[in-house]
Amino acid sequence: MSVIAHPEQAFTERARGLPWGLVDVLIAIAVLAGAIVLSLASIVAPAWAIFGKDSIAGRTATALSTLVFEVIAAAVVYRLLLKPKGVRLRDLGFRAPLTPDGRRSFRLSWLGLVLGAWLFALLILMGYVWLVTAAGAESLEPPEEQIPSELFSHWIVIIALGASVMVGAPLFEELFFRGFVFPALAKSFGFIPGALGSGLLFGLSHMDVGFIVPFAAIGMWFAYLYRRTDSLYTTILCHFLFNFVAFSALVATEA
Repeated sequence: MSVIAHPEQAFTERARGLPWGLVDVLIAIAVLAGAIVLSLASIVAPAWAIFGKDSIAGRTATALSTLVFEVIAAAVVYRLLLKPKGVRLRDLGFRAPLTPDGRRSFRLSWLGLVLGAWLFALLILMGYVWLVTAAGAESLEPPEEQIPSELFSHWIVIIALGASVMVGAPLFEELFFRGFVFPALAKSFGFIPGALGSGLLFGLSHMDVGFIVPFAAIGMWFAYLYRRTDSLYTTILCHFLFNFVAFSALVATEA
């Protein structure tokens, strides 16, 4: 096995040679907005109109709406912006993580890094909640009901919701924000502005004022992890663990 440069150096060199840039990121954000509208118009609205918003079909469509628009957006961005430039999944971060000795490997120490990173992400969220609570800034607190309780009324809806939260979100959000947006911003402005910009977009994408700051901070942390290991698998697994624990807790209390 050949030895590769230090992970952070490898990421920097890779970012310099990216075939996509800031303009592509702006186009991709517009595609995301269009995909949201399309998924609501083609999936959610018809299901609500035909079966009713509170029916199993209506709630399943609601639960799957995020996954649907993420798949649509990913397909359009790839076909429109990436495929013509010869971009491969490997170029977006789907490669084995770099170890400190410069080799690519899924070692046990890498899993330890992911677990530690997941715990730190939890601490970021918990620390933010403690700070805004102590300051009495209730309007900045994350919502207590992150997912409407009625979506936990039937096992089919729960499975659909779980697919969106535990599979779709870690995969597509990391692919977009860390694999696509962050390297492009880092290429144009440097690591810190790139991490901050992609993290802020990540926080804003959750569409709640209480999530913007903590999720922006977690997004920056994930950007560092991506640069540290030069692999999207690191942040995908960390994101999965974060969502898995949160969703499991919701199922236990709501279902």
